[in-house]
Amino acid sequence: MKFIKNITPRFALVLMLLTVFAGAFAQNQSTTERTTNTQNGYIDGEYKPYEVLDTRIDNMKYWRKVAELGLAPVAPQISVPLGISKSSRISALTVVRDDSPDVAVTTQNSTQSENSIFVDPNNPDHVLQSNNSTSNPASSLFGANAFFSLDFGQTWGGQIQGAGGTNSGDPTTAIGLNGRQYVGYISTTGGMGVSYSDDGINWTAKTGSSASSLNKNHLTIDNK
Repeated sequence: MKFIKNITPRFALVLMLLTVFAGAFAQNQSTTERTTNTQNGYIDGEYKPYEVLDTRIDNMKYWRKVAELGLAPVAPQISVPLGISKSSRISALTVVRDDSPDVAVTTQNSTQSENSIFVDPNNPDHVLQSNNSTSNPASSLFGANAFFSLDFGQTWGGQIQGAGGTNSGDPTTAIGLNGRQYVGYISTTGGMGVSYSDDGINWTAKTGSSASSLNKNHLTIDNK
């Protein structure tokens, strides 16, 4: 009993000191958590985007302001040397011609826009292209037409009318491994349409869904 009486005050003192230290540690930890809880514009749960950077904001007014406040670094101004003028001529051993002449695909008075072009995977001289075609001035819509070249674009055949008939345009082109040519477009009913040809002149139109399609369609074919 004497031994227990002698250590009880010491034990009580140690217990009291541990309690004080634990309380101080908990208070310090709580303070640390409050001061470090700053993420995406929040401080202790309160939104303060001009005190703590909010990286989720996609707005130049905000980023100019936070840069001014020093919350975000600003890219330094860099002096760019003047450009050096060079010839526009192509310098490549694999290029057949280097003067890139402009070749008209048709002499008929019409407009051609939104061009899509495709090169035959088995014959680089065979090229298919389609455009949004209209009369000139634009009063009649022909739709996605079809022009082809068998000499790498030096001369062209085809027609300004829509491939396989009038359509609503937005052309896309493809050529299969067997040489068959395809022109995709928005049909006159607003759905997806495609025409195919084996000679570039005679086209067969196939129309898919009549449901309205989005602008702009694209096309791919199975070449296996």
